[in-house]
Amino acid sequence: MLREATGSPPPVSLAPGFAPQPMTATGLAGGAQLASTLSDGCLGNIPMSPQHVLSVTAPFPTLTIMVQSHGADTTLVVRMPDGTFRCDDDTDERNPVVRGPVGPGRVEVYVGAYSTDSTSAAYTVAFTESASAMPSAIP
Repeated sequence: MLREATGSPPPVSLAPGFAPQPMTATGLAGGAQLASTLSDGCLGNIPMSPQHVLSVTAPFPTLTIMVQSHGADTTLVVRMPDGTFRCDDDTDERNPVVRGPVGPGRVEVYVGAYSTDSTSAAYTVAFTESASAMPSAIP
């Protein structure tokens, strides 16, 4: 299990074949920054620093990053090692999913709250190589 998100944690090393899968961590969604300030089309309010940081040591053909909210509508912003952003909202009801190939390097994960009324909402984030995993199945 990853450590709980409090500010910007040190990177957690991740390589294909990691265990356990899914690897999970918890945190509080939301923040003072609009996700759209990082990339057009991203939704929600996110913190100024990522809640979770991965150090990907070898390329993943598919890495799934997904969030299961605990009572709020969450969003997801992922800064990839190449500096691009992938964002999602509501892939699995109110739970976001970002999946696809990921190259080696630093991956920053921001879990946002769709509504300013939902800031500080508890969530579980999961990382897996499964291309079909959905947040509703996070243990």
